[in-house]
Amino acid sequence: MFLLKLAAQNLRKNNRTYLPFYFSMIFLVALNTVTQLVVRNPGMKKLYGADEAIIIFNLGAIIVIIFSIIFSIYTNSFLLKQRTKEFGLYNVLGLGKRELYRMVAFENLLTFALTMLGGLLTGLVFAKLSFLILRKIIGATATFTFSISGLGLLIVIAIFVAISLVQFLLNAWQIHRMNPVNLLHSNRSGERVPKSHWLMTIVAFVSLGVGYYWAVTINNPVEAIILFFFAILLVILGTYALFMAGSVTLLKFLKKRPNYYYKANHFISVSNMIYRMKQNAAGLASIAILSTMVLVTLAITISLYVGQQDMLRDRYPYDVTISAAVDDKATTKAIEQVREKYDIEVTNQQNLVSTTDLPLIHEGNRLVSVNRTKSRRPVMLRLMTAAEYERVTGRFAKLNPHQVITYELAGKYDDQVLTIGKQRFDIKQQIHSLPHFKQALTPVDTLIVVMPNTTVLNQVLAQNFGRKQDAYYRQMVKTTVFNVATKDPKVRTAFNEDLKQAVSKQTNGGLARLDIKDDYKKSSSVLIGGFLFLGLIFGLAFILATALIIYYKQISEGLDDKIRFNILQKVGMDHDFVKRVIHSQILIVFFFPIAVAAVHLTFAFPFIKSLLLLFGLSNTALIIGTTVASAVGFMIIYFIVYQLTAKVYYRLVER
Repeated sequence: MFLLKLAAQNLRKNNRTYLPFYFSMIFLVALNTVTQLVVRNPGMKKLYGADEAIIIFNLGAIIVIIFSIIFSIYTNSFLLKQRTKEFGLYNVLGLGKRELYRMVAFENLLTFALTMLGGLLTGLVFAKLSFLILRKIIGATATFTFSISGLGLLIVIAIFVAISLVQFLLNAWQIHRMNPVNLLHSNRSGERVPKSHWLMTIVAFVSLGVGYYWAVTINNPVEAIILFFFAILLVILGTYALFMAGSVTLLKFLKKRPNYYYKANHFISVSNMIYRMKQNAAGLASIAILSTMVLVTLAITISLYVGQQDMLRDRYPYDVTISAAVDDKATTKAIEQVREKYDIEVTNQQNLVSTTDLPLIHEGNRLVSVNRTKSRRPVMLRLMTAAEYERVTGRFAKLNPHQVITYELAGKYDDQVLTIGKQRFDIKQQIHSLPHFKQALTPVDTLIVVMPNTTVLNQVLAQNFGRKQDAYYRQMVKTTVFNVATKDPKVRTAFNEDLKQAVSKQTNGGLARLDIKDDYKKSSSVLIGGFLFLGLIFGLAFILATALIIYYKQISEGLDDKIRFNILQKVGMDHDFVKRVIHSQILIVFFFPIAVAAVHLTFAFPFIKSLLLLFGLSNTALIIGTTVASAVGFMIIYFIVYQLTAKVYYRLVER
């Protein structure tokens, strides 16, 4: 009972260090509660595109759990550092290590109870609010309602039982491995002035250079996903090495410059930072990396949400696209039946006969079938005859058997010769427009090729897609597109559903594919809305983590610097000068990470563009605008955090 009372008293009296810890743990519990209730909501399965949405939210929930484990251990380490002297004092006064273990266990139990109670209640409140926001973002129906999942709450409790156990074991290990004298004086032990590590500095710049190079030179979005993972690892390694070695090297370089170093405010700031840069480096690097994660997450998710209309317009220039066998007249009959039923005008109806998209891959200057090479440069080819080209465009095309006309639907093809398999063609003309086809940036290069005649076209198909399993690619396809002249959503939905059934019935299960703009709009709103929702959650979590790391650093350093600044004031340093020194020191330390994060974001921008291109967003101006807006917004929040924590630091060190 005595140890329980002592544990409660410790929590109450150490409120300056414990309150931020409580706040962070309550936030983590609430964050996991919200994500678990969203993932396990029965209405998720009823959403349009439910499978993709469930996968996204499950991945998001896993990321939140991993983040919670890492960050809770990180905050516990700061808390433990401030309490080592207290443990040493208790040990000197007669409490053995066994009693200290029990006292820490009681503290963990009380902390767990308080944080779980506060976190679950806060999480339930914000879960309701989050559901309202999510419903608005994705345009969900009334079936997507708020409900409390018992399994979800049990998972949250289990996660934080495990986290609390890990925290207790870490605290117990710290007590076990130190003797009373070390515990009593651990917060005064200080750091030696670290040595300059030129090798680590070189590693930092090489890692950052290679990571930046990969991020900037990636052109293919598919390759971007593969290589950017390694680029991230290199940038993280380079960031930690930069702060741990490069910062010390820079400070020592400044120290050797008399014109800079031998000025009162520079002398004190540089000396203080060199003295403890070793213990600061990991925290500052973490701030830089977390800030970069915030900026990249917000840039991607906000760009996706804002650019929905651009993606819809680029991917679906027409309301309905039907691809069917070239000799199939049933699709035309189905369209007419449904149009008459709803008395709706069908506008801009066009049709085009061509092959379907043929998957090929670059092999040097040739395009070959996928099964013949391991190259990672895919290209889609669509072939049509010169006669069809003349019918659609009204332009005359006179081609000999070894000439073609090309149209770059996506990507760039600058050669004057086109080699498909073993057949070589001279490109007579490169056109820049074609009815029914609209140029767009897409993940895979796509080339429309006008062949001289049907005989040459069939030869290309036979040589490159002659296998039995490639029969689908040897069929000619008639693509019909049109717009539906009504904006009534109910009528459009009914028309689309009836059209699907009519085409399926008329074609009797034959080759027929419908792509309807309204269907894509519904599924993409759920997918992109889910990304935005998770992006906001992750952004908020990373911002909180950044703010708390800064706060803990200010408290930790303020307690360390208190004695030094007291001595300086006793020998004549006035209050205004103390403020200037503190301001100069904090400004350098805490705006260095945000500057590094801004550089990381700049080099990550090509990857952001490539990733967004996979979703169909190619509006560079929009992406730049949302990225800059996200960066400015985060920097404002960062500056507010800096101002608040600087006041805490000043109150600690000022007499």
